[in-house]
Amino acid sequence: MSIPQARVAAKIVHGTKRELAKISWRQGWTSLDFREEEEVAHLQKLWESLEREIASVLKATKELHESSEFELYELTAKSLEMLDGVVAKQIKGLEAEIACLQNESNRLGERIEQLTGQAVAKW
Repeated sequence: MSIPQARVAAKIVHGTKRELAKISWRQGWTSLDFREEEEVAHLQKLWESLEREIASVLKATKELHESSEFELYELTAKSLEMLDGVVAKQIKGLEAEIACLQNESNRLGERIEQLTGQAVAKW
């Protein structure tokens, strides 16, 4: 559910019959019938639907705020230097991992040469 949809949901929850009818029309929902039984049943269905949507939005928001990506976003939004530092640290780690893998590749290549007698390309 988007923020505009959440705002519509809040208006519905706190709105009057007239506001409900306007919102219903704008959303393309079927018209609201305010006769006693039909009104209650329709509003109950609408209310339950909105409760599910609100719960879904709250869950998604909570998951977003708990994610490491969101934490990184918040930190970098405050300071671009923080982003540069994170990127530099990631690059340094990747370069070290590449060097380690190249060394292992060369070692394994030498072992293959010993076992098969065939030359293997080295890094």
